Amino acid sequence: MLHRYRKSIYTLSDNLRALQANPENIALLLDIQKALLTKIKYTDTRIAALKARRRALVRLKKSGQSKEQSKLTKKAIAVTGEAIAEAQQLLFLWRCFGDGIAFIYIDKLALKHMHYNTHDYDVKQAAGAMLGKIGLRKEWSVLKLILSKKIPAVLSDLTNTIRHGDICVLIGPDPFPVEVKTSKNRNERSGRQLASLAALIKFFQTDAATDFRGLNNVVRLEIPVLEKNHADAMNECIEHSRETGFAAISPEAGLTYVCVRSAEMVSQLGPLIKPKTILNILNEMKSGAAWMPYFPFVLSLRRKEDLYDFTNGNITLIVLLDTQVVVDAYAAHGLSATFVDHPQLTLVVTRQGAVRGRDPIVGISIGYFARLYYDFDTIQSFIDTDLTHIEYLETQSADLAKEFVAKHPTLENPMLVEWSDFTPMVWPAYEQSV
Repeated sequence: MLHRYRKSIYTLSDNLRALQANPENIALLLDIQKALLTKIKYTDTRIAALKARRRALVRLKKSGQSKEQSKLTKKAIAVTGEAIAEAQQLLFLWRCFGDGIAFIYIDKLALKHMHYNTHDYDVKQAAGAMLGKIGLRKEWSVLKLILSKKIPAVLSDLTNTIRHGDICVLIGPDPFPVEVKTSKNRNERSGRQLASLAALIKFFQTDAATDFRGLNNVVRLEIPVLEKNHADAMNECIEHSRETGFAAISPEAGLTYVCVRSAEMVSQLGPLIKPKTILNILNEMKSGAAWMPYFPFVLSLRRKEDLYDFTNGNITLIVLLDTQVVVDAYAAHGLSATFVDHPQLTLVVTRQGAVRGRDPIVGISIGYFARLYYDFDTIQSFIDTDLTHIEYLETQSADLAKEFVAKHPTLENPMLVEWSDFTPMVWPAYEQSV
C-alpha cells in the first residue's frame, strides 16, 4: 500500500528525528508542517474524488444494468471502497508525524487531555477534511506569526491527538490551545467550543476541577517517579528479526517483545505464551487508526526503515505480558494487585492486608495500563507510581482535600469515594498453541 510513499516517510522520519535532537529549530518545525499540510490536502482531494466515483457507481448499479454489468459495477464499488480506506489510513499516518511534533515538546500525559471531550471521557470528534476548510488560511498565517516569535506551535489539524483549538502552542509542559476565529459571529457550536477550551485551559492552570469529563472533584497530581521505558529493547528486537524473520526479547521479567516478519514464523510464539498471558498486537491499533493518545510510534521506532516496515505491514510487533509475574512483582513491594473484569479498569492495587473503606485503593484504567504496550513503559514504573500514589493518599489525603476546597469554596461536603466491588479476571482455559 505505502510503497509509493516510502521516500516521503523516510524524509519525514529524518526531519522529525532532527527536530527531536534540536527542538529550537523553528525553521525545520515549519518545514515539517508545510510538508504535512501538502500531503494531507492532496490525500483529502483523492478521497473526495474516490467518494464521488463511488456515488456515481452506486447510481449506475441502480439504473437497471444487466446482471453481468451489475456484477462488474459491484466489483468496482468494492475496489473504490478499498481505495478510500487506504487513503484514510494514509491520512492517519501523516497526522502521526504531526503527533510526533507535539510529543517532542509536551508531556505525554498532558497531551492526552487534548484528545477527549471536557464534558465526558469520549474521544472528541476528529477534524474534517482540510481541503476547502474555511479559516485554514487564517490559521496558517497565525501559526507562522507565532513561529516567527521563536515560539513552537503546531496546527491542530495536522495531528491525530490534538482536538481542542486550531493551533497548539508547544511551550510545555502543558499544551496551550488557541482558537482562531475568522468571524465575530457566534453560534451554539462556537459557544460550546469556547466553553470547552476554557475548561481545559483552567484545568491545566489549576490542576483541579469540580466538573470534568463527568467526574466531580478531579485533581491532577505530579508523581515524582522517573519515567522509564523499553523502546530501546523493541528497536533491538526489530533489528534481530532481520536475520531469521522472528525475534523475541524480554527486557523485564513478565514482559516480552516480539517481531515477526512472516506468517510462517507465528508458530514460534507458542512457547512464549503462559496461562495468564495477555497478547497485544501493536499493528491492530495502527491499522485501526486508534493509537492516540499514546506516544507516537513515529518517535518510538527510530530507524526509518523499521518505521516504514511497520506502517506498511511488513513486520508485526507484539507485546506479551505475563500477568502472574506482574502480580508477584507488586507483592514483592508489599502491594496486592488484582487484574479485574471491569469496563474502565485493568488493575486495582492496595497495600497487602488493606482494610476496605479505611485504606487507600488505586485503580489503573484500561487506557492508562495500555501505555505498557504502546509507550513501551516498564512494569517497574507502574509499581513505583502506584506505590507513590498509595503513600501520598496515606499521608496527604486530608491536606489534599483542604487544598481542593480552598480552590473551590462553593463545593459543599466533599466526600471520599468508597471502594467498589471488583470482579477478578477469569482467564480462559490454557492451551499452549497459537
